[in-house]
Amino acid sequence: MNGHVTHDDPERGFTLVELLITIVLAGIVFAAMVPVFVQALQRNSADTYRQLAVSIAREKIQKIRQLADEQIQANRPRLNQYAQSCHNGQRQAQPLCS
Repeated sequence: MNGHVTHDDPERGFTLVELLITIVLAGIVFAAMVPVFVQALQRNSADTYRQLAVSIAREKIQKIRQLADEQIQANRPRLNQYAQSCHNGQRQAQPLCS
């Protein structure tokens, strides 16, 4: 042990070229995976909006189910008039006609 560091073993570590090649290859792989992550985020966002829409629709249906029969019957003439206007070709005046 004379205190000198010797570099006689050529397989002791990585060269700078090997490290650079590894970093470049990792960058290419990660760059190729970016669209996959973006698509997954968009799909998750669409699912969130769909779940919100379903939740709102269920809430509205529940409110309709809780209405008394008298309330529904009282609004029937107005609904019939609306349906007639849709069937008589007034679709532009009634945006909800289908």
